Amino acid sequence: MLADGGEAITDLAVLRDQREVFGPVASILTAWRVLTDVDPVALAALRSARATAREIAWLQAADAGRDIPPSRAGGRTLPGLVLDLDATLVTCHSGR
Repeated sequence: MLADGGEAITDLAVLRDQREVFGPVASILTAWRVLTDVDPVALAALRSARATAREIAWLQAADAGRDIPPSRAGGRTLPGLVLDLDATLVTCHSGR
């Protein structure tokens, strides 16, 4: 999940929906238990591994002569790399 850019435990669903490719995928509860045991050193190692995997993937794509495919949005073709950033606003209120 991390190598694929997942940032939330719910992103495991992408892997779970492709069981024939990834095999069994941890449950949400198991994933939470693992995450509670991740210390700053392990987290840094995971981030480094993800960066390395992404770099290798980009280099392999370049070696194969594959350009970044254009994205389509609003009926237009957008050349180059398009980053789709999403956020959720959460309103929280305390009665205290």
